[in-house]
Amino acid sequence: MLWQMQQYWRRQRARRHWMIFVAGLLVLTIGLSLMNGLGRVDRLLADLSARLDGRRVSSDIVIVAIDDDSIAEFAKSAGLGFGRWPWPRQTHAVLLSRLHEAGAKVVGLDIFMPEEERMDPLADTVLASSIRQNNPVVLPISTYQPAGGDGWIEVLKPAGELADSAEQLAHINLIPDPDGIARSINLREGRDGAAGGIWNHMALAMWELGQQKKGQQYLIPGVRASRNVIDAIKKLESEGPDGHVIGREWLQDYHMLIPYAGPPGSYQRYSYIDVYEGKVGAEQLSGKYVLVGGTALGLGDTFATPMSSTDALMPGVEIIANVLDGLLQNVHRYPAPLWGNIIFNLIPVLLAIPLFYLGQPRTVLSGIVLLMLLDLICMWLLRRFASVQVLPAASLVCLMLAYPLWSWRRLELAMQQIMAEFSRMRRENGFFRDPQHVYGDRLERNLQAFESAAWQLRELQQMVRQSLDELPYVMLVTDASGQVILSNTEARRLFRVNPPLPTMAFEPALGGEEFFGDTEVQAHHLSALLSSHFLRSLLQQYEQSAYAKALIDFMAEDSSVLQAGWVEVNDGKTGAPYLLKIVPRVMTIERSQGWLVTLVNLSGGQRSEIQRDQVLRYLQENVCEQLIGLEKNTESHRCEKWVRQSLADLVMQVRGFLDFEYAQTSIYISEKLDLSELLLHELARVCAEQDLPWDLSQIPLTESLMMKGDPQILSKALHTVVSLLVRISGGGKMPVIKVKQRQDFGAAQKMVRHKQVYLIFPVTDISAYEQKKHIFKQPVPQETLPAEIEPETLQWWAVNVTMTRHAGTVRVEQTERSIGVMIEFMV
Repeated sequence: MLWQMQQYWRRQRARRHWMIFVAGLLVLTIGLSLMNGLGRVDRLLADLSARLDGRRVSSDIVIVAIDDDSIAEFAKSAGLGFGRWPWPRQTHAVLLSRLHEAGAKVVGLDIFMPEEERMDPLADTVLASSIRQNNPVVLPISTYQPAGGDGWIEVLKPAGELADSAEQLAHINLIPDPDGIARSINLREGRDGAAGGIWNHMALAMWELGQQKKGQQYLIPGVRASRNVIDAIKKLESEGPDGHVIGREWLQDYHMLIPYAGPPGSYQRYSYIDVYEGKVGAEQLSGKYVLVGGTALGLGDTFATPMSSTDALMPGVEIIANVLDGLLQNVHRYPAPLWGNIIFNLIPVLLAIPLFYLGQPRTVLSGIVLLMLLDLICMWLLRRFASVQVLPAASLVCLMLAYPLWSWRRLELAMQQIMAEFSRMRRENGFFRDPQHVYGDRLERNLQAFESAAWQLRELQQMVRQSLDELPYVMLVTDASGQVILSNTEARRLFRVNPPLPTMAFEPALGGEEFFGDTEVQAHHLSALLSSHFLRSLLQQYEQSAYAKALIDFMAEDSSVLQAGWVEVNDGKTGAPYLLKIVPRVMTIERSQGWLVTLVNLSGGQRSEIQRDQVLRYLQENVCEQLIGLEKNTESHRCEKWVRQSLADLVMQVRGFLDFEYAQTSIYISEKLDLSELLLHELARVCAEQDLPWDLSQIPLTESLMMKGDPQILSKALHTVVSLLVRISGGGKMPVIKVKQRQDFGAAQKMVRHKQVYLIFPVTDISAYEQKKHIFKQPVPQETLPAEIEPETLQWWAVNVTMTRHAGTVRVEQTERSIGVMIEFMV
């Protein structure tokens, strides 16, 4: 109950922190979006989008440039050593005539002439007459704020009769941003009122004349000024300087972004002097929208644009050409409204929230980078295909801030939880100890404590596994669904994992950690293992035993729930009786987390009793036989020798029975040992017992064979092996000990290392081995022993059982000149 309360409050705390994180992220996104962009960052991103939004320029637009060449040529023709500006207005009259003769559709004269010509009073009349004769021509107006005008905006029109002669007057105002880059315009500006006027932009005026829309109602692109703003402007009326009642506030309407087609110089340019002299004819100018303006250095206005740098400014006349081009090709770009920016910035943040909740750190980082890239791509797609320029900096900033904040909070909560659990385990069971030497700051000390706990937990796991392997019966540990997650040596032996994986494996080359790899048993489901051995026995009890019926239902249906209980079953392969018991594996949360399955061989005790009876019966029969023979041969001169041999055979037979019984029924005590050294020690014992003249110090041990095992039982088995081989080889030459290693693929295609120790006896005659080799070929009986057994066979069975219970194998090999035993264990 206490654990459940702790879990509940921990979940509540985590949920509260998560809600604060999400709410803070959304509030920050909305707040940054309400600022309508992050200034320079958003402008740079918008410029990037504009540069990727280029297009082919219209061939219907031509710029007649007042360039350096034109100024130089006019200066020469006037006999001057420098260019004179402004030029006489008769010059512009001649140009308009040339354009009219070439068939220009509309002419926009981007030359501001607010004052009358002083040097030649007839110049204005000549130009005005040319404008009237060569219509349509658009002339620019200018605006300014007079000193002391209290925000009043004054309009400057072309001087005298020039304003009346033009087909339209138009403004050429731009709206540079705080960084000086021209990104937007208003297609209409002016002052509402009786004597006021709303002026088209020069590009709109030329488009209107060229499309013959003058005086008609048509749809003007751009974002309209707020209706409230327009109504307020109409109410703020006052008396103007000329006595007329006009709107005081200047109205800016139909706001739009300039749809730049390319960098400066994208449109067709002709030099003013070439057109003036007739070098550019009707083929180049017929049906064209012609813009006349200054491009020479220091002449006219130039602006930085998203398509250019400060080193390559764009003339104002070319900016007008870009706007006109957008009107002709119906390409318009609008700034997104405030609510549009908020929605656009919220979408990637909302998409990132489930990513933060469900993803791993690497996945989250990759997802955040992908969302940021998609954010930028969507910005460009909206500009290109929806004509809307959004400001994505708010979402980008929030995504960049969210990941480190999420990572920091995740690490903080993880460390708090780990240390809290470590403190609780140390306080409750006392198994975990604090590290002896700690250093560094708080984080470093916590990491050292966690590392110490991890090592102690591995030691505990190793102890549990070794304890399982020491059990004399089958033990399986499963999860709640019945999947086997842990098994011991008896389980691997029963379910025929051949060769069985080691219970007490060698020490790895690096470190002292035990090897406990996945086995073939772990790869199976409990239902498959039980079906392979006990299905027939369970089916026989289907009607009589409710638990047998429940087990069969579990094995037949994956959805069936495993139940606790016990039942006696028989192995379908060997017929051995077993007690099958399944109990729930209950953890501290007070509900089943899996199952503990035990299989106790009920014939184990019976077999031990049978084997003991066989030993006693054999001893009784053989002792009686030897005594009868002794009585019959009392007069024989060979009596003493015969008695000695008979008693020796009897002792060997008894020792074989006892060794075999001891190897099968003893409880093994696991200790760390070196098998090669243990083999050398037993070789020395046999040398001493049989008085062999061998100098064992000359036998080099090039490599150790570390393992876990029972040193007493292993010593007995190795002593038997050495004695048998010495007897067969004749004990002539000194043997050799070698340690080798091989590799192969085990279960689940994992590379497995095997270590082998060889004890090799050189021989000159292998006839003795040929007489005895059958004892090394007989398999160990699983049930009752045969009636007649050679002593050496019993001893070899004892060796086999010992090695098998240590998860190893043993076999005798022979060549023409040697006899040896190979003992192999898997590392």
